[in-house]
Amino acid sequence: MTEPIRKEHRNVEFPGAAWTAFDRYSRYGAIVRALRATLGTGSLRVLDVGDGAGYLSSFDPDLVAVSVDLHPTPDPLSGTVRMAADGTHLPFLDGTFDAVVSSDALEHVPPALRADFIAELARTSRELVLLAAPFDTPGVAGAEELVRRFVLLVTGSAQEQLEEHRDHGLPGVDDTTARFSELGMQVAVAGAGNLHDWLAMMLLKHQLVARPTLAPLDTGYDIAYNWLFAGRDHVPPFYRHLIAAGRSATPSFGDPQPLDESAADGIAGLLAVFTAANVAEAVRQDTDARLAATERMVAEVAPRLSAIEDAVARLDTRSEGIEASLAHLLQLVRHPMATAADKVRRGLPGGRKPRS
Repeated sequence: MTEPIRKEHRNVEFPGAAWTAFDRYSRYGAIVRALRATLGTGSLRVLDVGDGAGYLSSFDPDLVAVSVDLHPTPDPLSGTVRMAADGTHLPFLDGTFDAVVSSDALEHVPPALRADFIAELARTSRELVLLAAPFDTPGVAGAEELVRRFVLLVTGSAQEQLEEHRDHGLPGVDDTTARFSELGMQVAVAGAGNLHDWLAMMLLKHQLVARPTLAPLDTGYDIAYNWLFAGRDHVPPFYRHLIAAGRSATPSFGDPQPLDESAADGIAGLLAVFTAANVAEAVRQDTDARLAATERMVAEVAPRLSAIEDAVARLDTRSEGIEASLAHLLQLVRHPMATAADKVRRGLPGGRKPRS
């Protein structure tokens, strides 16, 4: 679901995509920036391998994009041209596209097939390949392992993407650049996405997954980060790297979005506030839910208590009737017994005289 572009977007680099997940905004922003810096303005035909939803056009409407994925999403963005295909066997002729891009897909390709995947990206591109992914660089695997365990703890379910990262192992930057070089392309590498920010935001947002009542905050955190801190994507250490490969010249990454001075060192405190707000609201939501459950229980039990009171009242009434009946019965029994006793006593020596 897209959010409307607000009039105050002049400081946002990609206003049409500012609503999207912070992590997606980071990687597609780097891709589009490099694409335009290398190939210039105007309409370009681009293949996006590994995305079945059509996010690329949200960042740059002038890009004529085709999205390819093994399992395209059932609810793509409006106007998306997509198809199901294997990235190691793309159904296109050589050089069909001006550029071929891939975002966070390489790490999901089995290691034995990664060279074929890269070769297919290069084969179908006329000039430029842009490949963004988390690579095996310092700190990345550790950050992913913490998030993987946190998601499993708070949701009770495994995070499919991170599980596959662990199972396949992250690709190497050197191996990937070497493969492009073997294919005759000129290669450049740049970091994309601050590792510490990625870790903090992933933990923050998965708190929301565990608390469905907090779901309205999800997109709010993305928009806040994309508007406030997107410039930190160029600050090391990096979670992701962007590898650019060109046929006729070494690609350019373009000018990064300026980093606002307030964003340089203010994010740690702000993320701590976000996290505290999540926890406080989660506790309140839990308390409200328990109070509501108690009220529902009382409402369900009240009629039963009333019925029990009515039953007790009826038992009391019946008890009074039973007592009266027993008294009458005893009276009936006592009368003949007393008469018989008088007769016996009158017949005995020294017995009583007959009653007058």
